Amino acid sequence: MSKSKYARQNRYKERKRNIDYNNMIYCIDIETSTQKGTNYKGEKVPCSFMISYAISKLDIDTGEISHFSFKRNYTQLQNDLEKIKELSGDKKTLIYIHNFSYEWSFFSNNIPFYKDNITRSLFMKRHKPLLIDCDNLSFRCSYLLLGKSVKTLGHELTAITGENWDKLDYDYQKNRTPLSPISDAEKEYNYKDCDIVLKYIHTKILNTYNIRDLWKKIYTKTGIVRFDNIKHNSTLDYKAFSLFNKDCIPADFEQYSIEQLSFMGGLVSFDFSIIGKTLENIASFDACSDYPYQMLKPFPTKFLKAPHLENIKEFNKFRSDPRYNQHKFWYGIIHVKNLKLNKYNYAILSGHKFFQSVDMEQIFGKVVKAARGVFICTSIDFENYCKFYDFEFTEIDKIYVNRYLN
Repeated sequence: MSKSKYARQNRYKERKRNIDYNNMIYCIDIETSTQKGTNYKGEKVPCSFMISYAISKLDIDTGEISHFSFKRNYTQLQNDLEKIKELSGDKKTLIYIHNFSYEWSFFSNNIPFYKDNITRSLFMKRHKPLLIDCDNLSFRCSYLLLGKSVKTLGHELTAITGENWDKLDYDYQKNRTPLSPISDAEKEYNYKDCDIVLKYIHTKILNTYNIRDLWKKIYTKTGIVRFDNIKHNSTLDYKAFSLFNKDCIPADFEQYSIEQLSFMGGLVSFDFSIIGKTLENIASFDACSDYPYQMLKPFPTKFLKAPHLENIKEFNKFRSDPRYNQHKFWYGIIHVKNLKLNKYNYAILSGHKFFQSVDMEQIFGKVVKAARGVFICTSIDFENYCKFYDFEFTEIDKIYVNRYLN
């Protein structure tokens, strides 16, 4: 088994050893420029390269932000990463990069230290890294953590602190190359982006939300929403929540994959169960999947495998349970055949959400009919499919249900 596959299959498991984390958090910002170049065919193509980079660091104990390095080329960046690694000693150090998916390609193609020392990785999509560990350096995407542009972060910090944290101006139309001289204003711009990200992490994440395990858990902006909901709306204390959260980790890589596919995408449509009903006191409504149910609970939901529901008769009996009608409690894999639109003639099933399809016909990306196929979905998606399609069950592969109904 390759190292990357091993890391991927074990990324959600708790490690038995204790890890000591550095009290310094770093942020790297790379400034690039795109010029027209000529490829081997003589064609004019865009070519992107690094103009400069800046590294700032935050002392989480004092909140002090200081400038670590400002340089121009990849060899210098490699040396700086090795220096941070050396300064970290036996401790693990967080390095945030805003919109890591962009810088990731530069790192992968140009920095041997980065390419040769990857021990763990987690991607939300193929080119959208959430976390990449290189030896004792853990690179994280601050955009996925904070969910806002650097400009927006700066505006919010200015309003919160009363100090000027606005993003500086930068002339993006100026023609720059790796050999172009860098002005003091351009250098300050490069550093300021790092400083804003670190200041926001310290002000909002570490202090306002009091999240002290930023190093251990891989938070995203939605995780922060859940944490805030727990803090203000639950009597569950933080230690209990941490234990509960650990218990909700998928049991194995197979369940993790099914869960990911089930919650991915979903319906950009509506939930049939609210038709004809008056809704009151709605803060937000999202019909894409089971996601709102998950986010509004004061703690994550544990899903357990239910082998007895792999029997079609038992599965239909479970669906008729009154408790099931009130809530959406499962996700899993369901094989069907002879799928076609029913009397409503309204297609809602996206082609990319209907797996292993045979003789599938689509209109504007929505499935109209298919000889065979597989649903990997949540219960709310499945019940919507049942309202607008006719089909026959052939097999129920795996079903995972809420712990309280198992």
